[in-house]
Amino acid sequence: RSGASVQALADAETVLTVANHTSTKLSVMGSGKTGIGTTAPDKVLEVNSSDGNNLRLTHNDSNGSAANYADLQVSSAGYFALRTSAGQSSPITKTTVTTASSASNKTYGVDEIFGGYIIRDPAGDARSDVTPAATAIITAIPNCAAGDSFRFLIKNAADAADETITVTGGSGVTITGTATIAQNNTKEFLCVITDPDGAATIYSLGTWTH
Repeated sequence: RSGASVQALADAETVLTVANHTSTKLSVMGSGKTGIGTTAPDKVLEVNSSDGNNLRLTHNDSNGSAANYADLQVSSAGYFALRTSAGQSSPITKTTVTTASSASNKTYGVDEIFGGYIIRDPAGDARSDVTPAATAIITAIPNCAAGDSFRFLIKNAADAADETITVTGGSGVTITGTATIAQNNTKEFLCVITDPDGAATIYSLGTWTH
């Protein structure tokens, strides 16, 4: 209302607020956007949570003690996971291609291995590249649990046969299997969280020539 009359509100004005005393819990804007946990939703529906536990879908739950559910979660690093009471979990990321060329050993960033595909020109002989620390990987996975996993590829784009790359583990990371990548080879790795308090194992899955 505006005085005695009724008028349409602007997109950024609030049509409806549900609050617990001074703490706003739900907001509906003039644009039609609805925010749960936020007073300024960016999309038609935005669900905000301080710990990233954003949404739960349940099966046959009438009293708030769901035995069968699926949780949608977002980490502080922006990664997404869907976890279920059946034990399934799947960090989901967009595959990106990272080109890494440096005349020295390289330490990979979490965004690079989560991106899924690294094209690496070692620009020199026998590089010993290092994965991120286990704690850095764990922090990027929403509400990380033992058994969470993801795969990534490293391609050796060297111009000489003696320019090999050997992947070594950062702090808390154990490498299992052959981790040396020869010129014109691509190797696939599987990273499995073994302890969400700070340990991961990276398995060498296989190699192919390109």
